[in-house]
Amino acid sequence: SRGFLGAEPLLGVDADDAPLVYYEALDDATLEGLRQARDLGATQVLASRRALDDPFAALELYREAAGLGSLAAYLQIASLYSTLASVPLENLRGNPQLLRRVSGIRPTAALSAFGWLMAGLRDGGPVIADPVLVDWAQRLFAQLPENQRSAACELSERFLLQVAGLRRNNGLPPFPDSRPPVFLSVPALDEALPCGDTRFPFYTMLDTGDCLAEPAIDGSGRERLLYVCDSD
Repeated sequence: SRGFLGAEPLLGVDADDAPLVYYEALDDATLEGLRQARDLGATQVLASRRALDDPFAALELYREAAGLGSLAAYLQIASLYSTLASVPLENLRGNPQLLRRVSGIRPTAALSAFGWLMAGLRDGGPVIADPVLVDWAQRLFAQLPENQRSAACELSERFLLQVAGLRRNNGLPPFPDSRPPVFLSVPALDEALPCGDTRFPFYTMLDTGDCLAEPAIDGSGRERLLYVCDSD
């Protein structure tokens, strides 16, 4: 699942049978015990429970999950940084410590949001790329000052290497090559995503050269690619 704990209709996993149901039924103490045993799902659910009250603790937990092989964690980190970049500071005045920390990272939060999102797309490539993520990446990139865009693309490579180092420390391959047997993606991903005009263009660490990719139309009428791969 690479950290995607919800339903997977193409793989025949509905919401009632998804791993998320199991983890959400556990209390924090049980999740913490599983997290200490390097359980990826428990680590992510703990992070989601911390996100509102302590977003910085949640960021660390999501980084930990990425170091355990999660692709979903990249996206959650990007979402948290995007929120921290835009949350009205007056909403935090009841928590002076949180206000100080958010104010401290505010100048670079949007840069980090884009960097983590693109790092996840570099890691997972077509397996995780869908129109929503591509649109999000384009929006985040467009919102950055022009003089920061190349740096943001470079940052995505740095985040990718940071996660690779965490995985090595955990005895895992830096870039797992596991793929679902069937998945939908976005055509011409390198053209659809930002960074193409910088020295740090998009590339993916995931090899899909042995997969069959056929044009398809999704339920919203959008052009997609349907990948069929040998099971890992």
